[in-house]
Amino acid sequence: MPLPIDPASVAGDDASPEQLLPSLLKKQPYASRPAIDLADFGHPSFDPKSWINLALNATGPDAASSTAAAAPALAKSDPILTQSDSQLSLGSSDSSSRVVAGPGLSTEQHVAQLLTQLHLSSQDAAYKLHQLAKDMVGSISQSYHDIEYIRQDSRALKALIQTAKLELESTQTQTGSAIDHLGRLDVVRGRMEQTRDALKEAENWNSLSIEIEGLFDSGDYHKAALRLKEAQKSLGLLANTADYSARLELLTKLQNQLEITSSTQLVSALAEHDTDTVKRLFEIFENIQKSDQFFYYYFLSKKTPLMRSWTSVASASPAVSPGPSSLYDVDTQRAGALGQFFEQILILLNKEYTWSALVFPNAKQIMNGLLYEIFATVDPSLANVLTKRAAADDGLLFIVEAYQSASKLGCQIEKLLSMIQIDFKSAYALSTHLGSSESLTSDRWQTALFEPFLSFQTHYGDQEKKLLVRQLLEVLQTDARTDFMETTQMMTDTTGQIFTIAEGAFARCRTLTSGFGALDLIASLRYYFVKVVDQYRAIVQQTRYDIGIESKAGAKTGTGAHSSAAGTATASSDALEFANSDLATQEWSNFQVGLRVLGVCCSFSKRMKVFEGQFCTWLAHMKRRVEFIHEEPGDPAKADALDLEEDSCQGARSSLRLSTLNSFALSSLYEQVGERTVAEGIPGFSAEVRSTLAGFTGYAQRFVFDTMFSMIEKHLMDVPVMPLWGAALPTTTGPFNLQVPQFSFSPQPYITRIGEYLVTLPHQLELYLEDEALAFSIRGLPYLKEEDFQAEAPASEPGAESSGADPSDDSLEATHLWITSVCRGSMVQYVNVIMGIRCLSEDGRKQLLADIGYISNVYDAMDIELVVSLRRLCGLLQATVDEYQSQFAAKLAGQAAEENDTFGDLDMVRRVAGIRGIALDG
Repeated sequence: MPLPIDPASVAGDDASPEQLLPSLLKKQPYASRPAIDLADFGHPSFDPKSWINLALNATGPDAASSTAAAAPALAKSDPILTQSDSQLSLGSSDSSSRVVAGPGLSTEQHVAQLLTQLHLSSQDAAYKLHQLAKDMVGSISQSYHDIEYIRQDSRALKALIQTAKLELESTQTQTGSAIDHLGRLDVVRGRMEQTRDALKEAENWNSLSIEIEGLFDSGDYHKAALRLKEAQKSLGLLANTADYSARLELLTKLQNQLEITSSTQLVSALAEHDTDTVKRLFEIFENIQKSDQFFYYYFLSKKTPLMRSWTSVASASPAVSPGPSSLYDVDTQRAGALGQFFEQILILLNKEYTWSALVFPNAKQIMNGLLYEIFATVDPSLANVLTKRAAADDGLLFIVEAYQSASKLGCQIEKLLSMIQIDFKSAYALSTHLGSSESLTSDRWQTALFEPFLSFQTHYGDQEKKLLVRQLLEVLQTDARTDFMETTQMMTDTTGQIFTIAEGAFARCRTLTSGFGALDLIASLRYYFVKVVDQYRAIVQQTRYDIGIESKAGAKTGTGAHSSAAGTATASSDALEFANSDLATQEWSNFQVGLRVLGVCCSFSKRMKVFEGQFCTWLAHMKRRVEFIHEEPGDPAKADALDLEEDSCQGARSSLRLSTLNSFALSSLYEQVGERTVAEGIPGFSAEVRSTLAGFTGYAQRFVFDTMFSMIEKHLMDVPVMPLWGAALPTTTGPFNLQVPQFSFSPQPYITRIGEYLVTLPHQLELYLEDEALAFSIRGLPYLKEEDFQAEAPASEPGAESSGADPSDDSLEATHLWITSVCRGSMVQYVNVIMGIRCLSEDGRKQLLADIGYISNVYDAMDIELVVSLRRLCGLLQATVDEYQSQFAAKLAGQAAEENDTFGDLDMVRRVAGIRGIALDG
């Protein structure tokens, strides 16, 4: 017998014969398998020479055992050679023992053994294959006969089915007419019975009143309702009879009598929540077609306690009185009473919707009707209460809080009603009282709740402007006794509050309009900031009046010490010096006031940039919010991300979508918001606000300039009327009868004081180098040119690090620009003053040249170039009469030298000639 091989050791416990051979080949490579192994002949890389050499080299007991062990494995692994456990095995133990030559055999003997083994194995395999083929041929013949028998049986079954089908069609043809006749007879019988019953009911009308009275006396209201229902049906048969109206009147009377009789019991049952009694009475009212009256009693019993609470809400005074703090205190509860009323409604609804489901066929529609009755029938109406409260200074805050409470209530109601399933079939019976069947899908209570807020939403901008201005005026309250420094400090301290007020408008617009009022918000904030700047300007203007820089008529004025004519300026030099010292101290105090105002502009400008960034972010958020509200229904996860809790109420969203706020202009705004950057600004807001703020910055900057320049103006005020300009110098008779002047041409005190003041400007301004207001909007200073800023910009070398620059460089440059502006302004003012002199004598001309020369040296020492007008005026004063006339004639003839610009302004030339008394031709 062949040596057994455990299949699990080769290919696993569940290995099939088809899997056994590959497993054996895998476990035993070709070079290491026994000498004779029929599996080797099926190997893809079988080589006869290699196999023979391996077989001849395999000697000894180990080789024999391994060869013997491989034989049964082949028998189990080859499905062709294996038919059963007793068939087609690879020889017996004798044949397997001959696989390997024993010790001492020669190669020829070993080859002979191998040939014998191969021959016997091939013969055995051929025999087994022959037996298998024979068995297969025999089984095919038997299968063919079985298939033929099945085919014959199928044909017979098909014939029987066709016969049965023909018989069934014949039966249907014969009985179809009979069945139709029976159907018509049944219809006739049913209609005859209905006619009989209707005629019988019509005969019972004479006894209807007595019968119903008896049922009333016995208390059987249910049977009475059924009897009246039957009478209502039979009344249709009597529509064309003479006594139809009388019978209809009788039926209505009996129905009303039954309603009145049952109403007392109904009211008591509703108050006690007697489910069985209410259900029975509901059926009674439904049978007598009084469902609307039944719901009237139900709604009235539930809303009566709420109406008493509403009366107290409508008559309640505001929770707080408007004041400086309450107007922008977001934590103040102004709509507390209204919120409590809404909470009572929610408590009632939670209590009723569970109980009503046990009584009514459609509890959800009943709850909708109850809510509508509450909101639509309150007296005074919700709209009147809102209008009354909106008239107050904090009216918008009340409206916003009330709307927030209403939205919260609506959201909670919708969540509650969503748990009640709608039965459309049974709900149709309720449509008489609640309106058409359309009310089954549209919740009218939402319209009654949110429609009163619609007018405030559409006119949100007007209310917001009113509130913002009111809050602004409360913040910018000033006392007439407050000094200038306190006023400017108040302006500085309130800048943050001003922007806090504006930021509060974001929350109000979001809560009340959900972003649909963005256009109104932009207009309101634009109006608000323009109003802020106007208030600032009014404060600064009043300060200018108070410190004497500007008069009420708008003209600049001086102090009392310098407003008199030259004839009164005869005080002593010591007294004048004392007055000038005191005046300078006051002027620099005024300068500090003006610098603080400019600091307010600087701080306001910075905060405005931050505010515009917040505004853009808010608008982008509102854009997503509006897009979500347009989606129906919206994604709850997206609603949470957009903070839409109070807007998740369907009624609130529908009201906004259908309002005039949802306009093409709003859509265009949100499209622009997505395309514009913060630097480009907000459409309809940034351009006007920035322009207004820039105008006020220039006004404040002019205030600072005027405080520095007023000292110069006051010294120049009396110059045109000084008598020395037209008088000759006093002389005395000296030796040899020569007329000697009593004084020399030295600078006059007015010009020396101006020069001394200008020289002290750098030292005075050094005290304010750390104040960033000094360099704010420096390009708006008067009398500066673009070249001045280019000259002030440091020329940095390529690759130079800017971090090594001194932080105070910008302040030093700003200081020099301020000094340049004041100096040039003094030059222009000095020229204008000189042009106001009526007559100038020769000695007066020389004195004036001495004054101009002195101040020119001061400007030169301060590295300030003379303006063209002063340079021309100096040249015109220096020219002799002949030179003056000849140069003027040459200028008229176009023959003047290009490098000589003294006579460039012909108007100045003529005016100076008139002052000097020079006659000109032309």
